Amino acid sequence: MNFKNIIKYFTLIFIGLGIGLSLLFGVEYTCKGSNEMFPDYYGNPFIFKQESLGSSLEYYFSLTGIILNTLFWTIILIGLRLIILKIIKISNNNKFIIYSYRLITLVLILFTILNIYISYLEMGMSFNQIELYWDMNKEAQVYGLICEGEWFFMF
Repeated sequence: MNFKNIIKYFTLIFIGLGIGLSLLFGVEYTCKGSNEMFPDYYGNPFIFKQESLGSSLEYYFSLTGIILNTLFWTIILIGLRLIILKIIKISNNNKFIIYSYRLITLVLILFTILNIYISYLEMGMSFNQIELYWDMNKEAQVYGLICEGEWFFMF
């Protein structure tokens, strides 16, 4: 594998991270059942983010959730890339399709940079808010809560 291919796959992983950190769409888990306060959790599709009960502007992150979301979206992006490359080949290297693909890739890279920056701001400028793994259901059972997930789309 040459350096150019390594950069292409690194770019796909980077974009997968950006999509996995975004909250344009995903699952919001809300827990109900007792008088205890419990944070909302967010997944894309795996849970990676939880609201802080102390501040509405601060969130905690799960390293496992971030890694799983990145892998999930990277696999989907690799599949989409292979389909697009076949379309380009079938269309005899149509310049419009090639430039559109490059433009979409550039937009997704900028989207990823923005999502990483927003996530950094939501951490409260401290990496103390990153935990290895959460078991939301186990925590909810301790407090007698039932957590339900609901898909959301911001557009």
